[in-house]
Amino acid sequence: MSFYLTTVYDLESIIIDARGVTLPKKYAKQMKASNKSIEEMRIYFDENFDKDLISRSSLIIGMHPDEATDYIIDIAAKNNKKFAVVPFCVFPKIFTGRFLKNGEFVSDYPKYIKFIQEKVPEHKVHFLEIVGRNKIIYVD
Repeated sequence: MSFYLTTVYDLESIIIDARGVTLPKKYAKQMKASNKSIEEMRIYFDENFDKDLISRSSLIIGMHPDEATDYIIDIAAKNNKKFAVVPFCVFPKIFTGRFLKNGEFVSDYPKYIKFIQEKVPEHKVHFLEIVGRNKIIYVD
């Protein structure tokens, strides 16, 4: 995603991933040829994330962001920012405080999607043309 934002749309993009990310060789070659770069921050995206960086951002994207999904949504809402997430993992043993409006505990993917949709009533949904968990929930 950052590769396309940077090379195709000429937008500044920062990858935030505590594990680090390596661009595939063909993308790295294209980045080098275009004389562009993508900043990478090897930190967690959570409630303590850099408020200055958030204020300067126009969009927060999470592609299978795991534990950061709720933080992306909450921080975007709190700071009136656009966001797009492709939820993947639910982590019901970590996030024990997630409940649907009907009181059901969020224990699986369908309930997690409903939880996000209840949390952000103005959301929109789109689907990536890939196999697997491909639902994008976003606010534009």
